[in-house]
Amino acid sequence: MGFLLSKSMDENIRKQQEFMLHNSRLQVSEGTHTHIVSGVLQPVVPSPFLSLSPSFPVTLQRSLLQRMCALMSLLHYVDWEAESIMASEHDRLDMPQGTPSFDSIEKVRRARSSLSSLLEK
Repeated sequence: MGFLLSKSMDENIRKQQEFMLHNSRLQVSEGTHTHIVSGVLQPVVPSPFLSLSPSFPVTLQRSLLQRMCALMSLLHYVDWEAESIMASEHDRLDMPQGTPSFDSIEKVRRARSSLSSLLEK
């Protein structure tokens, strides 16, 4: 009895540790994601005093370049996250009855067309 109890407790502790590790990874990735998104979504508000300066076009260009870099970082992050999900959860992405072939699609189409013709009569 004691052995079974300690075994189940060890398993529960292991699951809790995995859960805590997963949550910490999510928090880190969400923090990174939030930082990247906030860099992309900040509005460009040029100051009226900057327009008098000859360096205004340079400043605006630098600001736009920073936003483009932030957007590229965001797109890279989204791409990386999608690839990691596809790699780690490939079993959830599989179709329940397997990948459809041309023959299976044609078989269903013919069955539907014969059913619709029977219902019309």
